[in-house]
Amino acid sequence: MILRRLGRRLADRLDRRYLTRAELTRLLAARDLELSARQARLSERGVELAAQLQELIAQAKELAEERTKELTEELAKKLVEELAEARHRAEQAYWLAWDTADSVERLLQADLRLWQAIDTMEGDRARRMD
Repeated sequence: MILRRLGRRLADRLDRRYLTRAELTRLLAARDLELSARQARLSERGVELAAQLQELIAQAKELAEERTKELTEELAKKLVEELAEARHRAEQAYWLAWDTADSVERLLQADLRLWQAIDTMEGDRARRMD
């Protein structure tokens, strides 16, 4: 605001050609002071913004660490559940294999008895025919 007024005054005076060297120096010095003050305020604001940025970066890191921890815990829980389910299926497959082996053994024994019975019958028939 002050810069605008100073600029207008300077332009008005230049247009009227009543500006003396002392007035020009004084107006330019006032304008330089205002520019320096504005630059100082901008620098302070820049420092404030940099501090806020650092704070936001720190918060983002914390949130990222928390989220990573949460995701890791969730993943670990899912893995434990999947491992338990896989173990259960493996146990079922083991017992199914056990039952199948037991059934195969019984079938082989029955087959053996059948062949033994057939051999016995053929032997009995052969003896009777003799």
